[in-house]
Order: sequence, then structure tokens, then C-alpha cells
Amino acid sequence: TLKVRLVNAYLPHLHAAAAVDSRVGAAFMRVSNLLDPPPRLLSPTLVLRVLRTNLHRRRDRPSPRLSGHTASSEAATRTRPLSRGSPNAGAAQRE
Repeated sequence: TLKVRLVNAYLPHLHAAAAVDSRVGAAFMRVSNLLDPPPRLLSPTLVLRVLRTNLHRRRDRPSPRLSGHTASSEAATRTRPLSRGSPNAGAAQRE
């Protein structure tokens, strides 16, 4: 439904805002710890804080075209963590 799609689109923005806005983070933790009902995360005050925080983050972030940093170059440099059964797992722990 449309309501589910809207909430699913909102949640990543909520998580990003919770990382930098203590009030959003506190509200998220209260809902996560079942102290408040989930609809509390959709209160107009909180939604405005989430939108404002994400707009500031987007405006303050440099453009990928200007910095030469792209998602594809980041993915190319990312490495997989070694599993415990891997023969090189001990080498990774010694470093």
C-alpha cells in the first residue's frame, strides 16, 4: 500500500537523522525499546526534524562529481571480512 511505501522510504532518513540529532535518536531508541508506540516516529514535530536534518546533511555534503568520489569506486575498494574458517583468518587477527 501507499502508506507502507511511504514509511519504508522514510525510515532510512530517520536512521540518518538519528545519528546526528539527539532528539530524533532518543525518539527512535524509545520506540526500539518499546517504551513508545511506533506511530510516535511519524509525529509532525519529529518528521520535520528528520527532514531538516537530512536537508542540512545533503547541502553540507560535497558533490560526488566535484570530489571524484563515487559509489562505484567505493564498492571497488571494499573488502569482505574473513570468516573464522578461512586459512587467512589468523593473519587478519595478527595485523
